[in-house]
Amino acid sequence: MRQEVREGLSFVLGSPGLRVLCGCILVMNLAGVGAFAVWVLYAREHLGLSEAGFGLFVAAGAVGGIAGSRAYGWLERRVGRTSLLRWGLAVEALTYPALALTTNPLAAGAVMVVFGVHAVVWGTAATTVRQLLIPDRLLGRVGGVYRLADLGGAALGAVLGGLVAEGVGLLAPFWLAAAAVGLLCVISWKPLVITEQL
Repeated sequence: MRQEVREGLSFVLGSPGLRVLCGCILVMNLAGVGAFAVWVLYAREHLGLSEAGFGLFVAAGAVGGIAGSRAYGWLERRVGRTSLLRWGLAVEALTYPALALTTNPLAAGAVMVVFGVHAVVWGTAATTVRQLLIPDRLLGRVGGVYRLADLGGAALGAVLGGLVAEGVGLLAPFWLAAAAVGLLCVISWKPLVITEQL
């Protein structure tokens, strides 16, 4: 098993496209799950939502996800994967300050619809690129490395988000997420062009 893990990691490190995608998902989940770790408190205390209102708020993201899955093929044909990945980072970076700055539940719900579209579109584009870059025999091994960045970032982000919110304030994880993903967007913009060559 160690040999297989080493082989998957070696392939990721040797592929610029996979390196940038793994880095993106790691930072996005560290930042995003850090903010969403305080989701219930954000909805109840910042937006003033009831339990039913919180359910509708969460559902707004799901509605966006359904719309994103239906729109993906059309978007990919018209703007290409590179643009979807690049501009998706920009959308995500803007999501967090938008949520922090509004106390209007309808506005926050609209932001979550857009975020839901982005999450599905970005995830589909990234998965497509990964599958094109990875040889069939290494799909599981390299996919495991990507999932480690994905789920590991989410787990660590949830812990850090809670600690930051407790120590600094409820909205602090949102501002940190905006800064982290904004910086990621700038750093990754040029390297993501490799995805257009597939």
